[in-house]
Amino acid sequence: MSETPVRRPWPVRAYLLLAVVLTVTAFAAYHYFRPTPPAPPPLAHRPYDPPLDPWTLHPSPFRNTGLGVKYLGDAACAACHPAIDRSYHQHPMGRSASLNLADGVEKPNAMTVLPVAVGPYRLTPAGGAHRLTCLDCPTLPAYEPTVSLAIGSGQRGRSYVTTDRGAAWQSPLSWYTERAQWDVSPGIRLDGGGRRAVQAECLFCHVNRTDPEPRAVNRFKEVVVGHASLGCERCHGPGELHAAERSGGIAAGKPDDSIVNPKHLPHRLQTDVCRQCHLLGEQRVARRGRTLFEYRPGLPLEQFVSVFVAAADGPAPGKSVGQFEQMERSKCHAGGAMTCTSCHDPHAAPAADRKAEFYRAKCQTCHERNGCTEREPIRAAVANDCVRCHMPKAESTSIAHAAVTNHAIPRRPPADKPGGDQVLVAALKAYYAPGPYSPPAAERDRDHGIAMAALLGKLPPRGAAASSAATAALAKLQPAVARWPDDEPAWLAVAGIHGMRDEHKQRATAAREAVRAAPHSEHAWSAAMAAEYAADEYAAAVAAADRLIAMNPSATEYRFGRASALIGLKRWADAEKSCRDGLAIHPLLAEGRILLAAALRGQNKHTQARAEAEAGFALATDPATQDALRKWLDRQR
Repeated sequence: MSETPVRRPWPVRAYLLLAVVLTVTAFAAYHYFRPTPPAPPPLAHRPYDPPLDPWTLHPSPFRNTGLGVKYLGDAACAACHPAIDRSYHQHPMGRSASLNLADGVEKPNAMTVLPVAVGPYRLTPAGGAHRLTCLDCPTLPAYEPTVSLAIGSGQRGRSYVTTDRGAAWQSPLSWYTERAQWDVSPGIRLDGGGRRAVQAECLFCHVNRTDPEPRAVNRFKEVVVGHASLGCERCHGPGELHAAERSGGIAAGKPDDSIVNPKHLPHRLQTDVCRQCHLLGEQRVARRGRTLFEYRPGLPLEQFVSVFVAAADGPAPGKSVGQFEQMERSKCHAGGAMTCTSCHDPHAAPAADRKAEFYRAKCQTCHERNGCTEREPIRAAVANDCVRCHMPKAESTSIAHAAVTNHAIPRRPPADKPGGDQVLVAALKAYYAPGPYSPPAAERDRDHGIAMAALLGKLPPRGAAASSAATAALAKLQPAVARWPDDEPAWLAVAGIHGMRDEHKQRATAAREAVRAAPHSEHAWSAAMAAEYAADEYAAAVAAADRLIAMNPSATEYRFGRASALIGLKRWADAEKSCRDGLAIHPLLAEGRILLAAALRGQNKHTQARAEAEAGFALATDPATQDALRKWLDRQR
């Protein structure tokens, strides 16, 4: 009989190996047979904190601060307040803009020279149009936009707005009252075409009401809604509720809470009514999810816009809109007792021959006890005019041929020193100190980063200061776009910083996020067109340009941007058409002529290309611009 074999137990290693095999098999089977999880939502559509609601955070005792209360216009106010209405419309604020281009503000004299000559360019007012020609390019037609709106009271001068297919553009020609002359508009370069987009924010402080297209650069449903000049409701808020209750015989409370009366507001909110236009700072940034146009008197301005100012000495005396920063540096303002209305009557301006007496009386309300300590001969030399010594005028650093009053109220006239709008970006600070009306810290950092990014262009692009400021701005913006991925302005600021650093892929990525966050935004698509072109993504740049041209057909830069990308794709005939479409809108654009030359040369139309190139170089009178255009055209060979 044979022996039964004895089973020996498995070694421990065998059990361990079997366990590993079974575990791996189970893990693989689970991942093979389990349902595929849904992909995470696109970055721009993840839920995020909604914008803060100023009306909930800071309810006003005045009932007309809500967005549902309608504006009526000055005619409704004049029915019950005729005397105030008449005097106010003699005030510069009451004449801030005009649809009547024949109201007699422009008064040329024997010394007025026409046409205005600037190099080869000539500018001439011709009735309701302004004509720009170039003597060095006699075969090219003139640029002759029709004027539809005058901006300015005429006290210092006026500029003019033209419209084309819903878009507003500044005319190259302005009137300067103090010298009784026509000249080039502030900030306009004739060799850059002599026109500039008029954005809604520019009109905010000059036109009573305007109706801009959402997220557009310079397009409007209506450029002027109702009357043009600033009206009663800019300081008192919309009047529908007040007019209905007073005309309906409903008794007013004390104070009347149906309409804002600034004198009944707390000091901060009272001065915000003036700050809405007289505090520009170095940069204004709309709060996340808000627009400046939602602001109503009686609410905190800071809930709608963040203002950033120079952290050092404040604006130079010649800055045209620096009244608040200057005034708050003065000893007169110490403690905040002084406001704009301490000296200015918003309903009436003193006659020219009574100004010295009027403002001296204002000074003496505080200085009556001691009076003026200056010697009599000096006082007599300035006709005892306090303002002549203590608020001297200086040449504007931002508006040619105009002088502005120094609101710092120095005891002695300040010594001349270099001024202007240059500001160290890293030294920007928020105008408002943290307080009860302030946004949370994360929102403040977001606004600060956008402001810094917007001002980087004032620094040398390859310098250490620009690099340091860009790094600091990104440090504030990156947490913002991570927390609020639908924040289009923050993404645009990030794209701008990467563009300054020549980081083309990162720039394009940020611009695409801006488009995803706001697919109907002209700003986002414009940034995308430039970023895609810089990243050599020419087909994507053409697609972005097509979208922009459909949005704003009168903007030549989109047609030329499209032409540039088409040249990159060697689609010469299509590029030629884009150039000619742009030049049909504005024929005196050097960039368009040079692009057209490149497109023609790509089709071997060398004679035509040479003529267009010569015209382009003649239009670009600045040597640096000429050199850049020549180098670009040479590279296309």
